[in-house]
Amino acid sequence: MLVIMLKIYLLKLKEEDKFSSVETFLPFISKEKQKRLISLKSDRQQIITIVGELLIKYALCRETHIAMSELKISYGDLGKPLCYQSELYFNLSHTGDYIAVVVSDYPVGIDIEKIKNVNKRIAKRFFSKAENEFLDDSPVDEYKYNFFKVWTAKESYVKAVGTGIDADFAKFSSFGHELGEGNIINENGLLAKYVHYQLAEDYLLCITTLC
Repeated sequence: MLVIMLKIYLLKLKEEDKFSSVETFLPFISKEKQKRLISLKSDRQQIITIVGELLIKYALCRETHIAMSELKISYGDLGKPLCYQSELYFNLSHTGDYIAVVVSDYPVGIDIEKIKNVNKRIAKRFFSKAENEFLDDSPVDEYKYNFFKVWTAKESYVKAVGTGIDADFAKFSSFGHELGEGNIINENGLLAKYVHYQLAEDYLLCITTLC
């Protein structure tokens, strides 16, 4: 039986959280994020960008015992965070009030979404036939919740792989949403396993590990 180490670091921001000076934190974040801060006009977006990378460093520091000041974070072409000083896998997600980092000894992806009303055309475009059938069978008052079960499973999978949302998004399927955990498969077989967590009444988190 395969045993996977999996740790989640979760932070909830308060609406009133602010930095007196963004420049204070620049020495502690990557060059990529420093450049990104310049293009961000919203104070909230700047806070999320800084705190997100600091949370990655904090999580890796806790799991590897490498000092935060020594950890160097970089990013792949599609934005996946990397740290060549550690053999651990990690991933970051944020939405609304929440920022989360997952750390594992296996390739892993994480996605958080705020549950809200959605246009059904999104599912028809990005979800597989099996996933659309699952949604079509959902009671009206459960549709948006089930939509985000599917979405978070799929997005956390592509984040674990290191790709983005593209034409292949509909070519794999997630199964087992009724149980809160399940499998990601395509025509070639099992790709990954996922598990959902309800953060609050209107937030859903999903973690996917590759098989």
